[in-house]
Amino acid sequence: MRNFGKFYRNNKPSGFNKTEFKTYSMEEIKEQNLGLEDGINSLPDAMRSKLEMAGVKDLFPVQTSTFSLFVKEENELIVKSRTGTGKTLSFLLPLEYLLKHSEESQNDSSRKVKAIILEPTRELAIQVQTQVDKFTSLRSSLLYGGGESKDIQYRKMR
Repeated sequence: MRNFGKFYRNNKPSGFNKTEFKTYSMEEIKEQNLGLEDGINSLPDAMRSKLEMAGVKDLFPVQTSTFSLFVKEENELIVKSRTGTGKTLSFLLPLEYLLKHSEESQNDSSRKVKAIILEPTRELAIQVQTQVDKFTSLRSSLLYGGGESKDIQYRKMR
């Protein structure tokens, strides 16, 4: 079995103090049935269709686990996993669900900024933006320093 990393879970949000988080291994996630039971088939039709059009046939364990722990159980999460295990989609899928498919989101038609994804480098920000465009139906803008003027970036956010 591949090691998909560790999950730090805190179901009483009070800030990001790592000592308040419980650590789970992938094996513990499976033993406690904390992942999406039917993988990609558990997602809303619109999300599943977008993923399938992008060539995704099923979700990696890190993606099914984070979706359940974050969306269904309302936990704050920190996921630690190796490169190539699906971490980016593991936060994009719950984000899309909460912003577009949850009951609360159905009543909110405003165009306000609802989420900000911060990345430590321009290259990683570009990579995440590419995945947002490819795998989700979220409306997003890529903003970073040292590139386009602030005026152009502000217009993209409107």
